[in-house]
Amino acid sequence: MIGCISTKKKQISRIAIVITILVFTCLGYSIQAGARTDDQFMVTKKAEINIQKFLTDKKVDMSKPESYSKEIADAFQKAFDSVKNDYELKSGEYVQINVPAGTYYINKRLKIRSNTYLKLDSNAVIKNLNRSPSGPMLANYYTNSADTKYKGYDGASNIVIDGGTWDGNVGSQNDIDSGFSNMIFVHAKNIVIKNLTVKSNFQGHLIELAGVQNGHILNCTLQDYITKTETASSNKDKEAIQLDITHDDTMVPTMGGYDDTVCKDIVIKGNRIENFSRGIGSHAAVRGIYNQNITIEGNTFVNVANEGILAYNYRKVNITGNTFNNVGTSIKILNKTGSVEASYKETLSGVSTTYPSNYEISITNNTINSTKTGSTAEITLEDKKEKVLGNTVISGNTISTAKNAISICGTKSTNVSGNNITKATKGIIIQNGNGDSITSNSIANCSAGAIMNDAKSTNLSIKQNSISGGSYGIRLYNTQNSTVEGNQVNSTGNTGIYLYNNCSGISVSGNSVSKSGSYGILLNNTVSNSNVANNSVKYSAKKGITVCTNSNNNQVVNNDIGYNKTNGIDVNDKCTNVNITGNKVYNNGQIGVYVNSNVSGVNIESNTVYMNKQNGIGLKSNCSNSTIKLNTVHKNGKIGISINSKCNNIVVTSNSINSSGSNGIGVSDYSTNTTITSNKVGSNKKHGISIYNNSNNISVTSNNIFRNRQYGVSVSTKSVKAKVQKNTLSNNTKSAIYVKSSDSATIKNNQLKNNKTTPIMVKSSKKCSVGTFSTPKVNGVKKSTKKLKVSTAKTNKVIAYVGKKKLKVTNVKKIDKKTKKKKATGDFTAPLSKLKKNNKISIYVSDKGSNKVTISKTVK
Repeated sequence: MIGCISTKKKQISRIAIVITILVFTCLGYSIQAGARTDDQFMVTKKAEINIQKFLTDKKVDMSKPESYSKEIADAFQKAFDSVKNDYELKSGEYVQINVPAGTYYINKRLKIRSNTYLKLDSNAVIKNLNRSPSGPMLANYYTNSADTKYKGYDGASNIVIDGGTWDGNVGSQNDIDSGFSNMIFVHAKNIVIKNLTVKSNFQGHLIELAGVQNGHILNCTLQDYITKTETASSNKDKEAIQLDITHDDTMVPTMGGYDDTVCKDIVIKGNRIENFSRGIGSHAAVRGIYNQNITIEGNTFVNVANEGILAYNYRKVNITGNTFNNVGTSIKILNKTGSVEASYKETLSGVSTTYPSNYEISITNNTINSTKTGSTAEITLEDKKEKVLGNTVISGNTISTAKNAISICGTKSTNVSGNNITKATKGIIIQNGNGDSITSNSIANCSAGAIMNDAKSTNLSIKQNSISGGSYGIRLYNTQNSTVEGNQVNSTGNTGIYLYNNCSGISVSGNSVSKSGSYGILLNNTVSNSNVANNSVKYSAKKGITVCTNSNNNQVVNNDIGYNKTNGIDVNDKCTNVNITGNKVYNNGQIGVYVNSNVSGVNIESNTVYMNKQNGIGLKSNCSNSTIKLNTVHKNGKIGISINSKCNNIVVTSNSINSSGSNGIGVSDYSTNTTITSNKVGSNKKHGISIYNNSNNISVTSNNIFRNRQYGVSVSTKSVKAKVQKNTLSNNTKSAIYVKSSDSATIKNNQLKNNKTTPIMVKSSKKCSVGTFSTPKVNGVKKSTKKLKVSTAKTNKVIAYVGKKKLKVTNVKKIDKKTKKKKATGDFTAPLSKLKKNNKISIYVSDKGSNKVTISKTVK
């Protein structure tokens, strides 16, 4: 259908149509059949007109356009006004205004009408000559009359700006008096700006949308921001594309009614923004009012001084596929529900507010490259007050920066996943979070750390991340009820996983930590009720797993800890109630499991500790009320289990200790009230169990002590009140029990067999329950031998068996020359008969403390 646009009548004559067409053609208009455009709200093109006609009416000499800026502006405005004045447009109909190639100077703002498609040739340039602008170069039509100011989305709408260049023409900050925006659209809907260049702005915005619904900014180039340089206070950081709320004249000056209308259903896609203060977003907000349904996709930001995207109080935002090169902060999302401040305003009277629990913000698949330095992060989420910025996704982004990469502050249930971060200062920062999830990120070479919680947070989940190089791997400060699970942490310059300052309820499980520059896993300074389990910790430059400084009620369970430079597991400095269970601790450069410095209530149980260069398990310096049990401790370079330096009330029970480079178990240096019971202690290079250097009231009971290269049990150097009872000591190279310079030792009910020197040696010691128990002498036995002869102390008892047959042992008495009475001599005999070759003869010699030496003979 051909639209006849000069009459309202539906029925006209063919002649009238022809005349109308001829007239409008002469005037520079063309009328053509309606055609659907890419912009769905523009369905039917009602007419197509050329700006040249209006320039001709104004007698503009386009060879000297700079001299006709007023006339050119008037011509454009008349063309815009003609859309309303000359046409009756139905819903979906529009008028297209064509602007051919050329430079068009204007000296005042232009106001475009509804239902206008402004099509500029790619070489058409609109250039600003207004040196004292009080508004934009281009705006949708509005009125300042109080009774006709637009509200909601009822302003001039259904507008497309397509192609060409809008040049603010600012040579320098001295070239213009006041800031301005190149384009602004207020209280509108269905605004499309595409395929054009907007440039050269002074302390304003290139494009501003305020209270706009369904706005599209597509495939544009936006560039060149000028600001004052005299003082920092003179400078203003403004966005190339501003999304605003119609709140007051500080947010949207001179434009329409103020009713807190938000921007919604906005698409900003495929644009290039360069050499500007900020890229896209808002620098002010209204409490409880949110711009929403915003898509920012596929844009490129280059040399943007501050934020690439600054979203202040936004909801339902999708930021995806953008590229940021050398931008101050690439993406910053701010939310605030607390007190009003300069950039955060109170809602207008009568406007309802909402505080959603789900903000639905998605930041995905963006690429960020920057060499800029500073303390901010490339992607920042921040709720300034109430921690309600919830359910945000930051995923699949690639970030290479000299600054921090991702920072989330005051967030709730935010998901940071699948990001690739390299060369940042800090990789991912959490502050004041609740329920945030940090998963499956790849983070390399971050100079201060990869994943760091820097302020109180709860219910964090940090899982399946791959971290390499840089400083800290994962560092949590003042964090509660959180999980660190399944992460790969390799070659960090500092500690691999670090919990400190009031962390509690943390599960650190299933992580692999290798080649850390300091500790593998560290719990430091009042960390409590946390569980370190099933981790692999290897090749750390210091200790494998450390719990220290008033950290209480923690678990270190089922970890694989090897090849660390110093200790495998280390607990020190006033910790209490630490459970160390089921760990495999091996090949560490110093001690396998080390508890040191005023620690109490430690349970070291069921660990396998071997081939550590120093002690296997060590307690030192005032440790107390602790238990070491059911551990397997073997082939360690020094003492298997060491307790020294004033430790008190320690129980060592049911352990297996063998092949130590020194003593199997050692208690020394003023340690007291230690019980060593039911252990198997064998094949150690020195003593099986050694108590020395003023260690008092040590109980050694019911242990099996065998094949040690020196004494089975040694008590020496002023260690008093030792109790060595009910032990089995066999095949030790020296005495089974050796006491020297140690008073009040109780030695009772021990079984002594095949020890190679004196079974019990007591030297320079007072008030001991027994004295030296020399090795009994037994004659050789053949089939023909008629008498078994045993020589020992006369106060000892002797029992002998051939097989299971008990022999009658007699203490040989001799007449005392002085008293003429018979006295025991220490020689014992027993008759032998009917011996056969290889019969076993067992001799048991007991002293007054019921210590029993077993001697076996085989009939030859």
